[in-house]
Amino acid sequence: MKNSILIFISLWSYLLVSQSKDKNALKIWFNQPTTKWNQGLPIGNGNLGAMIYGTPSKEIICLNEETIWTGGKDYNRDKKDAGKYIDTIQQMLFEGKYMDAEDMVQKRILTDRLPSGKNTYQMLANLFI
Repeated sequence: MKNSILIFISLWSYLLVSQSKDKNALKIWFNQPTTKWNQGLPIGNGNLGAMIYGTPSKEIICLNEETIWTGGKDYNRDKKDAGKYIDTIQQMLFEGKYMDAEDMVQKRILTDRLPSGKNTYQMLANLFI
């Protein structure tokens, strides 16, 4: 999980730097920062996510990681024998067949079964910058 956080911070930093070089980049602009989680700007990759509050002088980024939730330990997103498709998916990505690779991930790796009950994700941490 420590590596996931480092990857997330690195990607976020890269996006900030790369956007500043492009004069025609798309921009999202808010008139004021928020103090409420549900009014923040959501970012993430499906496993690791965050809400950005938008305070330039002291940014607060609320981090969330998919394994931190109120459910039990028995929930597994992956189908049995999913690992045997990884090489094929990797080859599809190298060949530029992104949609085919995504389709195979959905059909062969990720389960359709959702956790039962009314389980919710929990906050990982607040990152202050």
